[in-house]
Amino acid sequence: MKKFRFAMLLTAILLTAALAASALPEPILGEVYDAGRTLLFDTTNVTLNGTAQFSLDGERFKTVNARYVQDDVNSYWKYQLLTPRKNGQGDRESGYTVIANGSYLYTADAYYPGTYREGYDSSEQNTLVRRSALMDQAVELAGVAISAAEPLLGEDAVQVVTENHTGKVVRVMLDEGSVTPLSKAAFNLCALQVIRRAIEPVDYDLLPETETYPYQYVSLSKGILALTSRYDLRSLDVTVTLDGNGRIRGLSGAVSVELVMEPGLTLNDEAQPHILDCSFSVTAAEYGTSKVEKFDPEKNGLVPQYTLYGE
Repeated sequence: MKKFRFAMLLTAILLTAALAASALPEPILGEVYDAGRTLLFDTTNVTLNGTAQFSLDGERFKTVNARYVQDDVNSYWKYQLLTPRKNGQGDRESGYTVIANGSYLYTADAYYPGTYREGYDSSEQNTLVRRSALMDQAVELAGVAISAAEPLLGEDAVQVVTENHTGKVVRVMLDEGSVTPLSKAAFNLCALQVIRRAIEPVDYDLLPETETYPYQYVSLSKGILALTSRYDLRSLDVTVTLDGNGRIRGLSGAVSVELVMEPGLTLNDEAQPHILDCSFSVTAAEYGTSKVEKFDPEKNGLVPQYTLYGE
């Protein structure tokens, strides 16, 4: 089993910290942007709580609730998914919990209650996001792209809501008129990195597929991933909260994205183009005091998943 993915909670942080913070004028630009990168790539002890809601063409199809705790090479990740039932009778719940103790991984899946699986990663991870040459370039390009778009921003696009000894609250708003082709390209690169790491290990050299439709997949999420060739940013409205030490304490807002698909991949009664909307709220707390206990299956009432199938 590979090291678990950081999923949609960090998707929101990665995309918005890179894209939104980079639109701010100095010296706030450097402060907020550095805080976002530090949280993702250099913070070894923190607790995140967040929620995100995803809608396609105005209809919600997924809600994510998550809690993530980083305690050096130990981490705890609880990931809850809520999917609307087609009959309108509430949501179907799924998800999992993953605990990492160094290189050893333990997963409890909601589909198999009361059980767990073991895994092993070849390298320990002590930060929220594992760095790579491509990941670094994606985040850096996003910053450059939005900085280049700054002259196109309206006077109300960037607002310092509050600023005092306890920190700063900054709001950034971009619309279609201020999203340049360079910004779209940078956003797409970030989006593909996040999808590949956070949602599914997609091979983008083989996509998109050309012989089916989004709603014909086992889930709408898989249909979107299989058929979308570009994720073009349309707008974002993001509020970032920093504490007095310059650390991110909160990130909330909404992002709207146009899903670009090959001609013929939508049915006559489908919207064209499809619009994906994501609203989210993430808090960061317990810097330096977060704690992850060693995995203890007996204490948590868990047995190995293979016991379900007998000897």
